[in-house]
Amino acid sequence: MTTNRENSGSITKSDGPVVAALFAMGIGVVAYGIFVILAEVSASFKTFETLSEDVGPLSGKTTYGVIVWLVAWVILRSVFSRKSYDLQKAYKWSMVFVGTGILFTFPIFFQAFAK
Repeated sequence: MTTNRENSGSITKSDGPVVAALFAMGIGVVAYGIFVILAEVSASFKTFETLSEDVGPLSGKTTYGVIVWLVAWVILRSVFSRKSYDLQKAYKWSMVFVGTGILFTFPIFFQAFAK
């Protein structure tokens, strides 16, 4: 965690890295959900997601979801690194992202997009 010295000599901790991790987590879960929907909608995307024939398109969904999460984490970490944020608000928004991403993975939801 980054620390900054104020004029008074006290040390304050930045909440930015925590907020970056929370938002990156939410973005990664939403990305995974979107990959699930895209595999259902497009046969060519389903083929693109198949990194391993033994596993099928799940191999690409998880791999690409992790890649999106890592890229988001690196970018957001550099953006949010030296500031303080409202952790409670950041947590709530990240849970909205996670809930949305999980919703995208339910068959009743992603099958609505199927051809």
